[in-house]
Amino acid sequence: KRAGRGRAVALDDELRAELDAQHQLEVALRAAIAGDELELHYQPVFHIDGALHGAEALVRWRQPDGTLVPPDEFVPAAERSGSILDLDRWVLTHGLFQLARWINGPFPDICLSVNVSATTLLWEHMVDDVAMALERAGVPGRALMIEVTETSLVHDLTTAAEHIAQLLALGVRTSVDDFGTGYTSVSHLRRLPISEVKIDRSFIQGMGDDDRDRVLVDLMARIGTMLELQVVAEGVETPEQLEAVRSIGCHYVQGYLLGRPVPATELEIGHGQWPRRHLTSVPT
Repeated sequence: KRAGRGRAVALDDELRAELDAQHQLEVALRAAIAGDELELHYQPVFHIDGALHGAEALVRWRQPDGTLVPPDEFVPAAERSGSILDLDRWVLTHGLFQLARWINGPFPDICLSVNVSATTLLWEHMVDDVAMALERAGVPGRALMIEVTETSLVHDLTTAAEHIAQLLALGVRTSVDDFGTGYTSVSHLRRLPISEVKIDRSFIQGMGDDDRDRVLVDLMARIGTMLELQVVAEGVETPEQLEAVRSIGCHYVQGYLLGRPVPATELEIGHGQWPRRHLTSVPT
């Protein structure tokens, strides 16, 4: 079906083995979610002046032998099997409890970003689910940022806008992830009550090789600023990229140059060791 209509494909041993492997992965993932066998890593997000702004929660699946299953394998498996709602709920619940520990401890002003799928964003009980998770964790809605991709918005723009508005009423803001790679037009940005755009890493990493990427990043940052949105530059990996996004006017930065995804305890330990010299040494 993916290859087009009017086709016949033989179910040979290779295809059968592939389907069996997919099924086994889906079953194992369901068991991992139910058995609380997943873990969260957190990547810091910095204000352009060097202050810690937030952390993005990224789910990891570590198998009994210690190997990690890549997210680009098990997240599609969750979507195929229909367990993506359970996976998103697991990340939200555990992320908020960690957020509560941070707010009451070393990071009282931190913001947690949690990614949700298109399925979750459009689910009829999505807002109630978020409200309940916030209440259970005992954290204010303003400390949570829900991240959605551009492509997830086009499935049902009306419902997406309604849910984003309802989340905002709880204090929860919404960020458009991978901005620039999907289908969000300026008219959509005007219609959706979003609070932030995250410029996709592909544009940031291409700025050194192609002046057009720098022009596009500048344009996206200007659009975000004019619409009174926070602008985050993702995938910052070199001092040159950092200097470029700062001169362009991005408000926040995230990337391997400043901090890789790590378990919560490592993020806390490394708080005083982050390479802030990169942030503070860039000329204004």
